[in-house]
Amino acid sequence: MKSGAILGAMGALALAAAPAAAQSLAKPPIPKSNQAQWVDIMGASQEMQDRLVGQRLVIAFTLAVGPHGRPTECTHEGEGALGAEFGALTCTQVMRRARFTPATDDVGNPVDGRWSGRAVWCYGDSCF
Repeated sequence: MKSGAILGAMGALALAAAPAAAQSLAKPPIPKSNQAQWVDIMGASQEMQDRLVGQRLVIAFTLAVGPHGRPTECTHEGEGALGAEFGALTCTQVMRRARFTPATDDVGNPVDGRWSGRAVWCYGDSCF
């Protein structure tokens, strides 16, 4: 039986804030929840999990975060077909689970912002 090691992300979901380029933000969006709980290998099909065994896959993603603190869009980068599949899964899970204190403008009003991060996917022995 394979261990269901949650993403390296669960141990190493390296996430970093990236302010929106189009407007002056006093503060970028700030995650309200534990980013390690945003992604979970158990959301992948058994076939995807099997293809990931022995590998570590890094998916870079960027979220557009609305003034209400919820993601409104997600883009991702990953190499090859496996990267595309896990990138889509990353965005699906992060869009559903991530919540933020919204970005604010110079006056303190909630505004649209951007937040970037990386999910490190692994399964089985590649996680340790």
